[in-house]
Amino acid sequence: MDFVNRFLSFDKLIGATLVKIFYYLGLVGVVLMTLGLMFSGFSQGFLPGLGMLIFGPIVGFLALLYWRFICEIIIVMFKIGNDLGEVKAILAGNPGAASPGAAATPPPADPV
Repeated sequence: MDFVNRFLSFDKLIGATLVKIFYYLGLVGVVLMTLGLMFSGFSQGFLPGLGMLIFGPIVGFLALLYWRFICEIIIVMFKIGNDLGEVKAILAGNPGAASPGAAATPPPADPV
């Protein structure tokens, strides 16, 4: 029941968690695409199949890097939004409302 309350109250954002789920789904998709690419070349003959057996993992690796990069960009955007919310709360003079459990850090001491 606590999960439902957190889900409905927007106290904790679930965007980053959803991105991680989509990342794993995309990972499965990239692996299936790579396997399909590797073995689809044999329908054209032995040499094209051998070429795709070598070329398929390279394409799969590049696709995985691209997918990881896209997911990281989305997570960074969520973190920027969280940080901007904290900055807004601090500037408004209410640092405790920035986020639950986040402590405001005092400004650095001026070494004179």
